[in-house]
Amino acid sequence: KYLMEWGVPVFAMISGALFLAPDKQTSYGIIIKKYVKKIFFALLVFGLPMALSESVLTYRNEPFSFIFFNGLENWACGHSWAHMWYLYMLIGLYLITPIIKPFINIASNKEIEISLIVLFVMSSILPTLKNNDIHIELNTIHSFDRCSYYFHLSQHYF
Repeated sequence: KYLMEWGVPVFAMISGALFLAPDKQTSYGIIIKKYVKKIFFALLVFGLPMALSESVLTYRNEPFSFIFFNGLENWACGHSWAHMWYLYMLIGLYLITPIIKPFINIASNKEIEISLIVLFVMSSILPTLKNNDIHIELNTIHSFDRCSYYFHLSQHYF
């Protein structure tokens, strides 16, 4: 299991290095039409049937409308099968790209390092709060890690 855990951070770092490059066009129109649309289609084709089938198997004795809307809600909220989390993460990273790119392009190395430290601290504090019975979604905790991976390799480090 642990031999494969390096793949997601490395992919996020490479994606960040490519998408946050100064010469890369990353407007919302381009991001949505070119990248998010494809990932959404994959979630629709593979994730929705999985979420619906899981809902059918879990709530066999419930009315069809309940089963359908439960599966649809699970799919929309990212609570479909565990291996689909990655696609939701990609959509989130791609959608924040036009927001963080201007900062990355003008920030000094020190400002980027401070941002990475803040993200690291947040990714340390939130699990601690969760372990002390403060309700925080696991996806929220991991989002700070993924963001830090995403802009860790910006053009300032090349």
